[in-house]
Amino acid sequence: MGKQETAGVTTSADGRARLIGPYSKIADTAADLVFIGGITPHLPSGALVRSFDQVAADGKSVWHNQMLIDVPEEPAAAQAYHIFDELGAVLGSYGLDIRSLARLRLFVAERENVAVINRVVRERLDGHRPAISVVLVSSSGLDEQVEVYLDAVAYTGASGVEYVDDGNGNTAARAGDYVFVPNTTGAEPLEIRSRLGQLPEHLAGLEFSTPKGAEVLHQSWTLFQRMDAALEAAGGGIEDVLKVNGWLADSMRNYGPAVLVRNALSEQNEKRLVASTGLSIGGLTEPGAHVGYESVAYSPRGHGGVKEVRLPQADIARFYVGAVQGGDLVFTSGEVPIDGADRRLIDHNTGLSDEGLRLSFGHVEKDTGMRARAWYVYQLHTEYLKAYELDLTDVIHQTVYLKDASEMATVERVGTMFFGSILPPTTFVPIIDTSPFREAAIEIEVVARQR
Repeated sequence: MGKQETAGVTTSADGRARLIGPYSKIADTAADLVFIGGITPHLPSGALVRSFDQVAADGKSVWHNQMLIDVPEEPAAAQAYHIFDELGAVLGSYGLDIRSLARLRLFVAERENVAVINRVVRERLDGHRPAISVVLVSSSGLDEQVEVYLDAVAYTGASGVEYVDDGNGNTAARAGDYVFVPNTTGAEPLEIRSRLGQLPEHLAGLEFSTPKGAEVLHQSWTLFQRMDAALEAAGGGIEDVLKVNGWLADSMRNYGPAVLVRNALSEQNEKRLVASTGLSIGGLTEPGAHVGYESVAYSPRGHGGVKEVRLPQADIARFYVGAVQGGDLVFTSGEVPIDGADRRLIDHNTGLSDEGLRLSFGHVEKDTGMRARAWYVYQLHTEYLKAYELDLTDVIHQTVYLKDASEMATVERVGTMFFGSILPPTTFVPIIDTSPFREAAIEIEVVARQR
């Protein structure tokens, strides 16, 4: 994000589209999927789109003739239109179009702009229905004029993306062997019988100090019921889930009841262990929702493939593991710079080993501790991937969550020490809190491909 040259797309010698600039690939591919990093609303010149005068002629027509009359909405609408132009260019470099999208994540800075952005999205998708998640992000350290940006996953298979609707409002998008479930909440009760059954009695009888605690508990169980229903309609189930991303509308202090639900689910069936990320963001778009989850599952048809877990349950929560493999992809959990053994925050070089001890050499700017934090987290992911006989050179996408997005450049510099001069496709997301240690300030997750 920020004002990096993220808009222009070129094609490298290996056929993969890259950003103009030294930062990262814009996309990479594995398992018939194309993982596309964050696309921001910047022109190739570096200028930020703020009006429809800066976008394609057909975009101006949409604005003036059929969509909006409210001038304050124009920057968000124009930016949404532009990032879809850039997304189309990336897809085109792979011989794809918008109908190849399996997952689309829209990161929106202001709740008031969600409606206008959704209208642009419907126009640009033209009836195609990938798994769409709208994430309200924190503006801390982010260019305040960036209203919306996106990342995406596309499918290259000849069968195309299959939209799945179970008839009760639970949806998913199947892309070959992988199924993507959009951000799902439990604000509304499930109207059909769930394979997961009702909330277990030992949880249903709990009392909380505030009404919100009980709401989080019941919403968490309901949203997993909805997730399972969507996956069942796609031919799988919650046991097939590889990775979940939890978006929390409240402080991490209110996340405890959701942890109880996830513990109960994993205790019922160890196949429900997943890689996991949970973060406090700018809020959820659904009124009354406290927590939402999006997920990706591995559910091959007729291949007999299953997900594989080679790592022990996490130190801080037994419902997830550091990394999970499904087919040719490995998804890692979001990790924070906390030493799991003694809950110690890693924010100084002295807490690192090997090269990490010398991170500050040659730097004259103030050390905020982010170099040490990022280094430690990348080391954790190195260990996770090693269990699957992989390393960070096999990463095809990373998401970096930051409490202060102005630290992006520092994280990029540390990243080059692990990935080399070109980073994998990357999405930066400003957040309110990492989980469960707000002082951690950074969380990173990656997706890697089998060799």
